[in-house]
Amino acid sequence: MAASIFHNNVILTFLFIFPFFNPTFAGFTWNSVAKGPKSSQNWVNHGGDLYNRRYAEKETMISPETVSNLRLKWEFIAGKDITATPAIFDGTLYFPSWNGNIYAIKACDGSLVWEKNLEELTGLNATGFIVNVNWTVARATPTIADDLLIIGISGPAIVIAVERLTGELVWSTQLDNHPAGIITMSGTYYKGHFYVGTSSSEEGASIEQCCIFRGSFAKLDVRSGKVLWQTFTLPDNFGQKGEYAGAAIWGSSPSIDTTRNHIYVSTGNLYSAPLRIRQCQEAENNQTVPTSPDKCIEPENHSNSILAFDLETGVIKWYRQLGGYDLWFLACNNLSTPNCPPGPNPDADFGEAPMMLSIDVNGTKRDIAVAVQKSGFAWALNRDNGDLIWSTKSLLEEILNRLKKLRQFTSKTSCRHFYVGTSSAESGVSIEQCCTFRGSFAKLDVRSGKVLWQTFTLPDNFGQTGGYAGAAVWGSSPSIDTTRNHVYVGTGNLYSAPLRVRQCQEAENNQTLPTSPGKCVEPENHSDSILAFDLETGAIKWYRQLGGYDVWFLACNNLSTPNCPPGPNPDADFGEAPMMLSIDVNGTKRDIVVAVQKSGFAWALNRDSGDLIWSTEVGPGGPGGGGTWGAATDKKRVYTNLANSLFMNFTLIPSQTNTNASGWVAMDAKSGEILWSIADPSNSRVSGPVTIANGVLFASSTDKQGPVYAIDAKNGRILWSYETGATVYGGMSVSNGCIYVGNGYKVNIGTFISTYTAGTSLFAFCLT
Repeated sequence: MAASIFHNNVILTFLFIFPFFNPTFAGFTWNSVAKGPKSSQNWVNHGGDLYNRRYAEKETMISPETVSNLRLKWEFIAGKDITATPAIFDGTLYFPSWNGNIYAIKACDGSLVWEKNLEELTGLNATGFIVNVNWTVARATPTIADDLLIIGISGPAIVIAVERLTGELVWSTQLDNHPAGIITMSGTYYKGHFYVGTSSSEEGASIEQCCIFRGSFAKLDVRSGKVLWQTFTLPDNFGQKGEYAGAAIWGSSPSIDTTRNHIYVSTGNLYSAPLRIRQCQEAENNQTVPTSPDKCIEPENHSNSILAFDLETGVIKWYRQLGGYDLWFLACNNLSTPNCPPGPNPDADFGEAPMMLSIDVNGTKRDIAVAVQKSGFAWALNRDNGDLIWSTKSLLEEILNRLKKLRQFTSKTSCRHFYVGTSSAESGVSIEQCCTFRGSFAKLDVRSGKVLWQTFTLPDNFGQTGGYAGAAVWGSSPSIDTTRNHVYVGTGNLYSAPLRVRQCQEAENNQTLPTSPGKCVEPENHSDSILAFDLETGAIKWYRQLGGYDVWFLACNNLSTPNCPPGPNPDADFGEAPMMLSIDVNGTKRDIVVAVQKSGFAWALNRDSGDLIWSTEVGPGGPGGGGTWGAATDKKRVYTNLANSLFMNFTLIPSQTNTNASGWVAMDAKSGEILWSIADPSNSRVSGPVTIANGVLFASSTDKQGPVYAIDAKNGRILWSYETGATVYGGMSVSNGCIYVGNGYKVNIGTFISTYTAGTSLFAFCLT
């Protein structure tokens, strides 16, 4: 039985006889927790709000002056790892655990309200694609949709709605029938519709099996779960291997621009690309530069991209491909593996959706969308058209030099609808089996679970390998723009691409540049992209492919593996949905979406068009990031984690200290200029999303002791920390003087990382 307990710097593990043991801790006076929707800071999905900002805007008690007074108030023991940011509504927390359960507990004392087992609730069996997990699980933050709670299943790619007060099942909708399809994105709910992207595990397939999955973005009717539209991020591969695959939409929450009727997302790398793309890449001598045009990126290849979809129709209004050619899957991680596609394969997808903000540029307000890529670049795009406003390039020369050396050998709610994306575990299949999954984003009726629309992120492959696959929608929560009637998401890489794309990539000598168009990225390839969907129709209003060619799956992690697609395969997907904000550019207000990609780039796009406002290379990219899972903004600054998964050297600002550690970065929202950067004091990998509240940035580390940190948002100084006792892979939600976070990650990818440790609990830290 899960239970709530108090302790002081000691993790207690024992069998419980009393289900709710909540003694008062003598000597502490706890501040009150959420008394109701009017007084509380609700946290409605991974991104926290409609704009995917991870910003506790109503928080007033926590500040740089008071945060050192945070103390552990209670611990809820679920018994297994908790990696999702808890949702908060009206004094109740909602979250899944890797034990296969969903929980509702009281924020005031951690007592259990209800607990539901997903396998018993849905009748679904485990797909077998998740390592160390043989039961049905959900990994994303649930989305609050009035009296419903909506959450995606991490295989198969199914979205379910349950009664928020009881946990009883209301409806269930499948968004992708690919066996490796999964939902990793926390969807966005807006005006009776749910917007979400699809992702996949197909990039773990063998060289022979990889890949056919295509990422997609969908709009669902929240009452019935009916798909209203679904737009793919890649051209149709007709279920054939050797074509486009990947471009999943897998991170954070899509942001919705109600002014422009856009929704913004970002996408992952390719898993596969057509022969012409691979040939193009080979002809380009495998050169991939984040900030330059890529000959091998075709207009319909929306991998490594930021896109704006029309909320009503799902039409892509604009897109910006950021990163160029990037074809990565696990079996070709080593480019010397026989039959792998040409490299490089930076796996520089976006692990987050763009966030929206407005900046002042010389007295003009500019609306931008900002995202950070696994490549280490941050990008700011004009929300009107996707034009680049700024990007960080502080490490560009170093990245280019390293690439030269390489050539020598990564859900939201509205009134009655739920928006969610689909993802997949197909990236783990063999080369022969990979891949057919296509990411998608859907709108569901929150009452019935009926899919109102579902838009795929790639063209149809008709269940055949050798075409487009991948482009999953797998991270954080889509952001909703009520002005533009848009919902914004980011997508993952391709798992597979058509022969013509692979040939193109080979012909381009594998050049992939995150900030420039790629000849081998076709218009319907929405992998590694940020997209804006129309809330009503699911049409893609605009899209921006950010990263170029990026076909990655596990069996081709080594590109020298025989029968793998050409590289590079940077796996540079978006692990987070874009967040929405507004900036002032020279006195003009600009509405933007911002997302950080696994490549290490942050991107800000115009919410109207997907035009690039700015992009910033926040630090070194890598398969694990760069930035991933979720950046944050308080309208003045943009904050991101920097996983630096390849342990590359870079220089901290302003200290000028050289480090190869992970850490955190703050950028000016107007220009993308890096204001400060700091390293993780534990010298471990940083993967969890950041959260901003009243001048305090909350962050976490995967160190085995599970530290969580409170950082001064102005200067990067650490103000408070606490060790939870196990790896912290998720993020924190904030409400009324308290922060909430889970610990443990020794399942799925965490199984293979020796320094990661298993956890059991959700913690509440409150001001005394």
